[in-house]
Amino acid sequence: MPTTIPTTTSSTRPGSPSAGDAYFETDTKNYIIYDGANWRGYESDGVSIPSISNSFSASFNGSSDYLNVGQPTTLAGATQQTVSFWFKGATAGELPDWGFRNTNGVNQFDGRKVTVSGFEGYYIDIRNGGSFNIKFPFADLPNDTNWHHYTLTFNAGVVAFYVDGSAKTGTTSGTAPTSINSTITDFSIGRMGQDNTYCAGNFDEFAMWDEALDSSNVVQLYNLGSPFDLSSDAGDYNKSADLTHWWRMGDHASDTDSGGGAPTNGDTIGNVENAANPNTNDASVGGGAPTYSSSTPS
Repeated sequence: MPTTIPTTTSSTRPGSPSAGDAYFETDTKNYIIYDGANWRGYESDGVSIPSISNSFSASFNGSSDYLNVGQPTTLAGATQQTVSFWFKGATAGELPDWGFRNTNGVNQFDGRKVTVSGFEGYYIDIRNGGSFNIKFPFADLPNDTNWHHYTLTFNAGVVAFYVDGSAKTGTTSGTAPTSINSTITDFSIGRMGQDNTYCAGNFDEFAMWDEALDSSNVVQLYNLGSPFDLSSDAGDYNKSADLTHWWRMGDHASDTDSGGGAPTNGDTIGNVENAANPNTNDASVGGGAPTYSSSTPS
């Protein structure tokens, strides 16, 4: 008789598996097998959307480079939000820094790598007059120089963080606010807010929605490792109407180098258009001299 493979999700995998246990993850659409020490994932055929033409990403040096997109009004007072992007660290273990923070740290929405108080890993900070963060240890995050897809969703105090379409479980501190502060500061890509915390690596296809995307949408955004056109619904992605910001890092017709010309590999970045709403929150160099790179996700 045919055997049905049992199902699970990336966040509810069995806690005490035996070697050889196999499951189908309904959120990532991957098959996973326990080898006695770790879960091993294998991609299913799933729904794969054709990739979008993608020639460039943005490269940051980790010490002074960042892009400034101003103050996205959709973040101010928002009860729902999604941030999604591709990132490739310049060295193994490098993680993406992005977001905004005011000077006293009580108004904050960001992601950053940290080494503090005996903890090394990644912080997601969401603060609206109080203190809240989720910590993810390095051991649970990519430790290579490959491209990976990151997504953060926020829904009235419920926060979810995904890497390559798989949900990550972190350690929380404080109580998550039900909304983002109504007063925001400039949003950065390549550094954490107004702090001198930068990352070395490449960002591509940085996007935001004014809704908390569900896990099916997030898995589709990963798209088995291939970026696609976010301005149109396809597969399990049905939130193009809620897309408010999309910085393609060199692949929009209005993206330019610092001299106003068309991007080429190694050029210092000039303008990166918000493809979801042109001439609103276009990205420009906030510090250093980030460049266009021909390295892109598949």
